[in-house]
Amino acid sequence: ISECRICKAFKKGEGARVDEEVLWRSNGTNFYAQVSSHPQYKNGEIIGAVITFTDISERKKAEEEIRYLSFHDPLTGLYNRVFFQEELRRIDTKRNLPISIIVGDVNGLKLINDIFGHLSGDMLLKTAANVLKRVCRGDDIIARAGGDEFMILLPKVTPGEAGRIVSRIQNEFSKENILAIMGSISMGYDTKTRIDQDITETIKNAEDKMYLDKTLNRESISRDLLTSIIGRLHNNSPMEKEHSKNVSIICKK
Repeated sequence: ISECRICKAFKKGEGARVDEEVLWRSNGTNFYAQVSSHPQYKNGEIIGAVITFTDISERKKAEEEIRYLSFHDPLTGLYNRVFFQEELRRIDTKRNLPISIIVGDVNGLKLINDIFGHLSGDMLLKTAANVLKRVCRGDDIIARAGGDEFMILLPKVTPGEAGRIVSRIQNEFSKENILAIMGSISMGYDTKTRIDQDITETIKNAEDKMYLDKTLNRESISRDLLTSIIGRLHNNSPMEKEHSKNVSIICKK
């Protein structure tokens, strides 16, 4: 009773309003309510109060949904770039060193979108997100930075550990099969080991290494991707396979 804000209010003869209060039902469940309390007087003395409870569960649910959407990517359920940047500022402290950052770029998304449609491309991105969540720790910050790019923030992770995480992600993703196409992702990482280092340089270095990985493996990535796509096309349409062979022969001549 001594801690009840409603009781305190009318004992002092003051009206009170609590915008968010958790009220418990007799069956053990609870809900959010807005509470207002107004003292009642008789002959100059407080004889009680009129208290109004308004269930605001739906409003709270809507607020939570808005908050979730403001920090999450709606397609993959991962964090978005805005949340990643906020966490970057929060985690960039001496006690979290070494801080590793991994940048990844899913290979072949545009080609899959063009050939099979955007629903297939969405499936590829969702699969990549699931692999990242499966490999990383529960408190690591995984974000879809936009398009086919992902970023992972790893506090207290050494360069060696970051390298092993990258290898595991690429290995696990290669086991995934999206429309008969093997998953492929180019990745790079860098680690901030001293507090005087600029964390934005760490991100840039990770991105540069990712682009280097993509460039060095571009030919094999494209070949494997096209082989998979052509194989799927021919399996679905034997006549198309025969047509492709004939066109190839004519082109060669």
